Amino acid sequence: MKNWVFNEKVLQYRQSEDNLEKLIHELGIYTYSLLKNKFKMEDEERSEFFCDFYPKILSLIKRFEYKGIPFEGYLIASIRWDIKYFRSQKSKLRGIEKAIHKTPFYLVSPENDFTIVQNDELKIADNVRGPLRLSKRGRILSDPIKQRVLY
Repeated sequence: MKNWVFNEKVLQYRQSEDNLEKLIHELGIYTYSLLKNKFKMEDEERSEFFCDFYPKILSLIKRFEYKGIPFEGYLIASIRWDIKYFRSQKSKLRGIEKAIHKTPFYLVSPENDFTIVQNDELKIADNVRGPLRLSKRGRILSDPIKQRVLY
């Protein structure tokens, strides 16, 4: 079983209400190392997340009640949920950013446009001709039949 150091320190603080700043500082260092070691976050993402999470440490300490699960477990669960929320917000912002900075389709030059339609002859297999009501010799397709083939 692990040595739950912060569980004892938080419970001592809850009884005496001394050394809050020291406890928050130690928990901040522990949290920052967790982000690197346990959650494998890159430096930039870790520092950005930590700046958002650090003010929450005080409320975590004040809300904690020991019911068999140590404070470290409570902290890790809270970090995990905050990371999920943080990453979802980041991906949302990235999508909005891409949409804002995307070049409108009417400004894209034909050389960079990958939607050029090739006018190849449409070949139809014999087993498909029956359901489409096509004769075997008819090679030219009408527009509605082309749409049926496309769908």
